[in-house]
Amino acid sequence: MATLALGTRTVDLWTGDLSDGGRLRPLELRLLRTLAEAGGPVAREQLLTDVFHYAPGTSTRALSSTVYRLRQAVEPDPGQPRFVLAERGAYRLAATLALAPEPQPAAFDAFVGRRALLEALAHARAPLVTLVGPGGSGKSRLAAEHLAAASEPGTLAVPLDESGLIGAFARAWGERRAPDDVAELAARLAVSGLARVVLDDAEGQLDAVRQLVAELRRVGAGLRLLVTSREPLAVAGERRLDVGPMAPEEAQALLRTRAAEGGAEVSDALAAEIVGLVDRLPLAIELAAGRIAWSSAEAVRDQLLVDVDLTSDRADRPGRHQSLDAVLEGTWRRLDSGERFAVGQLSVPRAPSGSASPRRRSATTWTLPRC
Repeated sequence: MATLALGTRTVDLWTGDLSDGGRLRPLELRLLRTLAEAGGPVAREQLLTDVFHYAPGTSTRALSSTVYRLRQAVEPDPGQPRFVLAERGAYRLAATLALAPEPQPAAFDAFVGRRALLEALAHARAPLVTLVGPGGSGKSRLAAEHLAAASEPGTLAVPLDESGLIGAFARAWGERRAPDDVAELAARLAVSGLARVVLDDAEGQLDAVRQLVAELRRVGAGLRLLVTSREPLAVAGERRLDVGPMAPEEAQALLRTRAAEGGAEVSDALAAEIVGLVDRLPLAIELAAGRIAWSSAEAVRDQLLVDVDLTSDRADRPGRHQSLDAVLEGTWRRLDSGERFAVGQLSVPRAPSGSASPRRRSATTWTLPRC
């Protein structure tokens, strides 16, 4: 949803509701949206086509009349307009567009550990900060916890996926018309009034994110970017924070906390053994704790000595976090043929069924996905 700030008054660009209790008419709202999205002057002829759907060259007073009514509704002094301005055969909007994200669901489980990284994030003032780490290292949850602690107004969280950068932004702020390209996206962000944008799971859109960074610098946008990715952007000015395995004591605390949330207890010795078997990766620890809740710590430890093949029983996890294999599958899809060949040479084969001495896979060891 987008809210337009007009001095002490605001307008909801989705409903047309004014903060003083009024409401814009449909044509007034459509005109205001068009000017807000443009971020600059829009020719009268273009407005007649886009807003009123008139054929080019049509002679009409519809635009002038709608501008008059719009000014009556939103200007403190309609005779001396401050926001809806006319210039050289065009109109432009002099206002701040504040893009408010969809409310993010609150975490129902306690955040455990990562205090050093949270401290580093709290003090990072670089325009571009990237949390870099392997799948399952907890980058997304770390970013969410930082945002919750910072409570910074004007922050937009944008989860990225294979649909593309522009589509992800359009969904995040509820726009019906997505920007045409990254340059237009940067122009909209520059006048959005946002202080920070969070781009989550960016490794599949690295080129587009790099282009966005370049465009934001070109237009002089002052907002900051927080990016989570399995790879750094590798651009000038990037502050990289590596997110690796948890410290041993934090990993054990996470396992015991999640197991306790499921009604199970884990001894210190078993906790140390289990987190070591999954390389102290947060996702693997959470999956192991979930299994402990309906099995036992001893049974999970014994399984991990054979094979790390953990799955989640929680329906609220994203698909990529439902199992370790899902994490690896997502990474595998992004590899080119040369990288897949290299991974194939390093992978550990599964033990034959019924083998008396199976070879254990660690949480960071690859077994080739079936593709």
